[in-house]
Amino acid sequence: MRFITLQQLRNKMGGRSRNAIFADIERGLLPPPKKFGDGPGAKNYWNEAEVDRALETLTASQVAMDEGGDR
Repeated sequence: MRFITLQQLRNKMGGRSRNAIFADIERGLLPPPKKFGDGPGAKNYWNEAEVDRALETLTASQVAMDEGGDR
């Protein structure tokens, strides 16, 4: 299992902003992060496999919408 940082997640998503990523999490489009550490120094990390599955689902949904709109 590999965990990625917010910066790595942003890179994977083409430079998407932090606020947009957390909005996607609130909408259930991306998995929530895991917090490692205690107190104010705790950092967010994402399970890369969960992120990849979410992105595949989003991509498949977009393709289906695009194909349906062309008919």
